[in-house]
Amino acid sequence: MTRRPPPSRLKARTPKGATAGGGTGDRRATSVPRRVGSGWSSTRRLVVPAALAVLVMFVLSLAVVPTRTYFEQRGQIALAEERLGEMVERNTRSAERIAALDTDDELERRARQDLRLARPGEEVYTVLPPPPPPPSVPGGWPFGELADRVASPAP
Repeated sequence: MTRRPPPSRLKARTPKGATAGGGTGDRRATSVPRRVGSGWSSTRRLVVPAALAVLVMFVLSLAVVPTRTYFEQRGQIALAEERLGEMVERNTRSAERIAALDTDDELERRARQDLRLARPGEEVYTVLPPPPPPPSVPGGWPFGELADRVASPAP
């Protein structure tokens, strides 16, 4: 199958026996051989879209990767700022507690409460909680003797 050249490349046909110059003569001497298909047009049809596709992918890779990194870094910055705010707040509370502990009244209160210290001449009493109730043991064959021992404590 032969390809036809585009209409702009077609030459006007001359009648048989006439030459391109208008006279009669040998047709072979004045006719220009037509090229059936140069191959460049079919190659160009494949190369141009492929080159455009590669160019588009290249541009997208240059745009997408930095954009993704930018958004990831923005998220990391937001988390770091949040953590920084929490740490500043914690430091402020710690500074307030340190300032409160620096007074004599607070030091005495903490020494009495935590370390059980007293001033000279004072006595410290520790009140213990009441003892737990004795365990209840069901009556019956395997527990009969044990229930009797629990109910009547040894002297």
